[in-house]
Formats: sequence, C-alpha cells, structure tokens
Amino acid sequence: SMRYKNSYRFKKTKRNYILILGILLLGISIGYAILSTPLNINGTSEISSTTWDVHWNNIVENEENTATKNTQAKIEPNTTTATFDITLSTPGDFYEFTIDAVNAGTIDAMIDSITNKVYAANGTTEISLPNYLNYTVTYRDGITVAPKHLLEASTTERYKVRVEFKRDIDASQLPTTATTIKFAFTINYVQADNTAVVRDKNNQIYAFNTLANINTSISNLGTTSMNYQDIINFSGHNFYLKHMIDDQDRIESSSVGYVLNSTPYTLIGGDSGASFDTNKTTLINSFGSSNCTIEDHYVYCTLPGIDADTNYDGTVSASDATHMCTVHANKSSECMEM
Repeated sequence: SMRYKNSYRFKKTKRNYILILGILLLGISIGYAILSTPLNINGTSEISSTTWDVHWNNIVENEENTATKNTQAKIEPNTTTATFDITLSTPGDFYEFTIDAVNAGTIDAMIDSITNKVYAANGTTEISLPNYLNYTVTYRDGITVAPKHLLEASTTERYKVRVEFKRDIDASQLPTTATTIKFAFTINYVQADNTAVVRDKNNQIYAFNTLANINTSISNLGTTSMNYQDIINFSGHNFYLKHMIDDQDRIESSSVGYVLNSTPYTLIGGDSGASFDTNKTTLINSFGSSNCTIEDHYVYCTLPGIDADTNYDGTVSASDATHMCTVHANKSSECMEM
C-alpha cells in the first residue's frame, strides 16, 4: 500500500487520475437435459424436487486497498450483477475484493463460457487494457477460471477481483488525461454434465518463513505458500509451523512439524483430545520411547538439538536451544525465542 511519489521521473507535477468503473456479470442459463421417467401401467413414479440457483454473494474488500472508492463493490438487488466504482491516482494504487459464486440449488453446475472485456467510457466501444493497468479475475487462490469447472450443488467458489495502477512503469507510460474505463466480466453457468472437471488448486500448505511472535489469524497471515520440501528446513531449524487453508481462507488445520534423520513428522494442534493418540504415536516412533516422558495426557520427547511435545488439550510444540514453534489449543500459533 506504499504510495509512490518520488520514484518516477515526471516532467510535470500534476497528478493523473483514472476513474475505473467495473462491472461483474454472472449470466445464468439453464441448460439441463430433459428429465424423464418411463411409466408403465399401474407403475409409480416419484420425481424429487429440484432447484437451480447460482448467484453472487458475500463481497469482502481487501483492508489494504489504496484506491479511492466512489462506490464500493456491491451486488445489485435482485440481479446476478456486482459493480464497483473507484479512482486510482498514483502508481501502486489498487482495489481488490473477493466475491462468492454460490450454488444454492440441488443441481450441479459447471462453467459454460467466460467473457472478459474492457470498454471505453461509453460502455460500448471495446478497447485493449491500457499498459499502465493490471486487471484480473481469478479464483481466490490465484488459479485461472476456465470452462467446464464444476460448482457442485450446495457449494461455493470464491473469486478474487483486482484492479491495479502498475508500479513498474516509466513517465512515458502514464496517462496524460483523466480516463474512464469500464470492465465487464461474465461467467455463464449451466447444468453440469460428464465433461465437468474439478479445478486444480494451489498448494495449500502455508508456513512462516521467519521466526517471530506471529499470531496466525487469517486476516494477518503474512505467509508464503511453499512446497512441502521447501519448508522442512524452516529458517535453519529442524521444526516449523504449517497451516492448511481452505477455499474460504479459514484455517483448516494448524500443526507443528519437525525433522529427524531427514524425515519430516507432523503434530496436529488445536484438536483437543482427538489427535492426542496420533501425536503420541508420532513422537514415540520418531524419537524412540526411551527418549520420551509418557503420561496419560502429555508426552514430551527429546534428542540432542530438538525437543517436541503434545498435550491432550490440543497444544503441540517443537523447539531447539534458541527457538520454539507452538500451536495452542485455540489453533493460534507462534514461533518465538526461548
């Protein structure tokens, strides 16, 4: 959210304003096949009730947005249209929000087509996206939206919309006059058939890459997505925090990992009672029972250079001579100096 004021070589000091009016459209077309049941004389047929209901819901703005909101993102009443109206004034300004595509019906849906266009101020003349702007609509985890992606009945997919005034531009690329640009992004859902596919998802293992007193509330994760192999030597220590994040940006699970003899192990945290026996077995198998203190509701194990423990209340931790990583019973977590 840093404003760039002096890092560009402006020949003039006036500010350049771009007014962005964005429109998201979710088109619904009912494309399901004819539903029929052959009936014989004296036969009985029961047809279950079915509903088709795909719509937008739950807009959440990025708290770090730096664009000026003329009208914040909203879902228009009684429509499947979401709109926003913002002003970007300085390179680096951006506006970002998430919005849920909800299948509240009983029929599985899939994406039939996607339209992504940019228009001039009149809303009818199609133009190319200016080279000083970034505009993207993706799934929340950054995966590209594509035809045939499945949206099962009673499920939700979260989309991320972002408009940004690029930072890495020079003075010659800046707009010389105030400009109005309109965006139109349309997703058309139809009834799913046998060509529907479950979309790929980004690696959902998150781990802190610095040792600090960091609480893992979702609004303040500050983490980097990594492959599992990239985090087993967490900051040069043989232990680390990791978190599984679901599609709605909630913590699905929190755990402490540690490495012994080049093998990674995981202690599941914040799961009072339920994971204690699993954690206990993990500790005993990795450290050896002779290196563990084993009690009814607590197991503590130690070897040169590393300690780890699990408590029946859901707390797990691992440490060395200088630092410790812990997941608490309430699923909060931290790494700290000892």
